[in-house]
Amino acid sequence: MDKLPPLVTPFVAERFTPAHLPTCIVPPYDEISEQAHTALEGMDPYNIVRVILPRKEEGGHYSAAAQLALWREEQVLVQDVMPSVCIVRQMFVDERGKPRVCTGVIAVVAVEPYNNGRVIPHERLTNAREYDRLASLRETQTMCEALLMVTRDPHAILAEQLLLVAGAQVPTYTIYLEAAADLKPMRLDIWQVYAPESWLLLESMREGPLYIADGHHRYGAAQMYRCEKPNALHTLAWIVPAEDPGLSVVDTGLQQRVPVKNVLDLADRGVRLPAKQTYFTPKAPGGVALLRYG
Repeated sequence: MDKLPPLVTPFVAERFTPAHLPTCIVPPYDEISEQAHTALEGMDPYNIVRVILPRKEEGGHYSAAAQLALWREEQVLVQDVMPSVCIVRQMFVDERGKPRVCTGVIAVVAVEPYNNGRVIPHERLTNAREYDRLASLRETQTMCEALLMVTRDPHAILAEQLLLVAGAQVPTYTIYLEAAADLKPMRLDIWQVYAPESWLLLESMREGPLYIADGHHRYGAAQMYRCEKPNALHTLAWIVPAEDPGLSVVDTGLQQRVPVKNVLDLADRGVRLPAKQTYFTPKAPGGVALLRYG
């Protein structure tokens, strides 16, 4: 059997200019209520919500592609020159009213069949949402929001690398997201990291496995899109160590937290839970970096 390429790699990102980045960060598309959608649109005419969740009456995914083309022409979205990764540290207040901090790295993850055993889902999918995300990829040829993925890090190799890089440098960006509609406030510290540090950060995850915590429909859509567009080899993910004290998961049926390890252990045994039975916090922030296929 041929050796598989690294599961996780740096990438040449597309980004909002610093003037717009603070007002273009969004939650995952399926976390955005109508009230939040309106609030995000009002924050900035370039807010990425107009691309990941375009209004049907304004042209849907076709209009999203036109928006991206215009923003690129206006140089509100700019392509990096060199591959990099982003360390993202979220500071927020959890559902119990306690302050929490969660740190991970945004990189690209190979899009491949689940039977390779390197990307492991824990939920059963509903096809309607998967095909909606596929329609978005077809029109925009861009992945605009990172999935939340989790890696086991029992020896704190990734956690120490994250701390080493972030502790030695001032953040590239510090963004304060204010409460709006049902969106909760948070602070994001973002470090843009280039080689060789970028590769060192990802070394412990080269062969996987990675677990999808949030974003099963987006990964499924990326799998289908790769069948249509063979050069769409990767998708975006914010990867967090399972042992990070800021990461939590709630069993929505029991209405209580359960250990992250328990969910991963079930996934390893091939158990696929019903959609929305688990709720991971925090979510990956959308709009920090984009992956352009076209």
